[in-house]
Amino acid sequence: PSTSYGQELVDEEANRLALKISETTEQFSSEEEARKHLERQELELLEVQEKARDSDLSCLPTVHVKDIPRQKEKKGIRDTSLGKVKLQWREAPTNGLTYFRAVNPFKDLPEELREMIPLFTDAIMRLGTKDKTMEQLEELIKLNTGGISVGYHSTTSPHDINSYEEGLVLSGYALDHNVPAMYELLQAIILETDFDSPEAEQKIRQLLQGSASGAINTVAESGHSYARRFAEAGLTPAGRLTEQIGGLTQVKLTTTLASRPSTDSFADIIAKLKTIQSFAISRSPSMRAALTCGAESSSANEAALDRFLTSLSRTSTVPTTTAPQTSYPRNAKTFFPLPYQVYYSALAIPTVPYVEAAGASLQVLAQLLTHKHLHHEIREKGGAYGGGAYARGLGGLFGFYSYRDPNPSNSLAVMRGAGEWARERQWTARDVEEAKLSVFQSVDAPESVSQEGMTRFLSGVDEDMAQTRREQLLDVTIEDVRDAAEKFLVEGIEKGNLAVLGERKDWVKQADGWQIRDLGMAEKAAGTGDDEGGVDS
Repeated sequence: PSTSYGQELVDEEANRLALKISETTEQFSSEEEARKHLERQELELLEVQEKARDSDLSCLPTVHVKDIPRQKEKKGIRDTSLGKVKLQWREAPTNGLTYFRAVNPFKDLPEELREMIPLFTDAIMRLGTKDKTMEQLEELIKLNTGGISVGYHSTTSPHDINSYEEGLVLSGYALDHNVPAMYELLQAIILETDFDSPEAEQKIRQLLQGSASGAINTVAESGHSYARRFAEAGLTPAGRLTEQIGGLTQVKLTTTLASRPSTDSFADIIAKLKTIQSFAISRSPSMRAALTCGAESSSANEAALDRFLTSLSRTSTVPTTTAPQTSYPRNAKTFFPLPYQVYYSALAIPTVPYVEAAGASLQVLAQLLTHKHLHHEIREKGGAYGGGAYARGLGGLFGFYSYRDPNPSNSLAVMRGAGEWARERQWTARDVEEAKLSVFQSVDAPESVSQEGMTRFLSGVDEDMAQTRREQLLDVTIEDVRDAAEKFLVEGIEKGNLAVLGERKDWVKQADGWQIRDLGMAEKAAGTGDDEGGVDS
């Protein structure tokens, strides 16, 4: 890496600009005439951009909202139980495969253990057990399953944005006759991983160092997502959990642990991982499972799952703690200095639970703002790689973001003014129709059989709730959109949280209310900049 990479980019752009001006000046009798010519070109471009916003699209072929079925086809889902464990069934043609999921919820999980769950789920797939190396386990996983995994689970209640569930989610799929072997492998990697082996500490260090070495680039690849997570962290409990597990908080923890001297013991980290292992899975009353399989294999699957559950401990106790929860900023502006030539920004605002009708209007409003205003102002005029609005129906949040943005001050002003713009805009029926079609592109996206019933299982949104939301989306009016803009984006903007990632410059002043949070990575990656690949949002 070059330590002067950033300055070299600035110098190259300045030289290129000077050359363009020089070439243009040579075509005119004076520099003043050349400058007037360039100004005319700028004004012509602005005129073209403004005309493009109101282009007549009626000549283009399109589907219409009336083509969308009002009633969503219901999937056949039934509920049973095995002992005290609730079991959801989706019986459908699966070509002889069985898909398994289970959620083991945790209550009052201490933060010092929650922040270690990503390392735990990585470690159990790397360390091996006392009887088998990880290579041997991987071979058995490939021979007997299509894959198994263990991950962190959290979701907001559809009835209350301040209620949530968290825990571990287990998943795997296999041919029907290999299902017992799949359960044995899941049990082995979760409960039998050997954290006391001589190589355990070294392998855990390698895991952390591998994650930390690419941290700067990992954040750069989806900086707007990290900005959104942090902006949302102070608004809802589930937002706080998501930030701790997969946000900048987790990035900082990983880099801090990875930078520990090799002479320092990892005994404290291993002790926490072993504590998580002790309560990671159990046959507790709060545990629930879901099976997707063919009807012909239901009996065999129920027997195999019963044997698996019977082999588990009946209870697992999550340790209690008196330590206070980490608090995240609310109604605040937070800046993270990072070595990028571009910026990633997010503004998040709390809204309503999933079951409230206003959520449907916010989903439509997010599409309208993205395609009719923000793309035009933030990308086409501001030069950002991408920008838009989003509505988390289940999370109870509305937000804005910009991605690879050279002009963050402009983008933030556009975001803050978006509510008033939407309220005053003379929306047409065609505008709202297009926005609804964009929403239903994801609502009615094709779904694999393995995913059917999973929204209900993981988040508690049943088919009746989803049907009600579907009807609310179809019935959103122009007036509903204006009301949502007024209530949540104009009146509610002061409840919002702002987060920006990028190089700190003069416009970021603590006197103006900015909180500066240093991740300790601002000087670690000279050369990381705006030539990274990305996806246009």
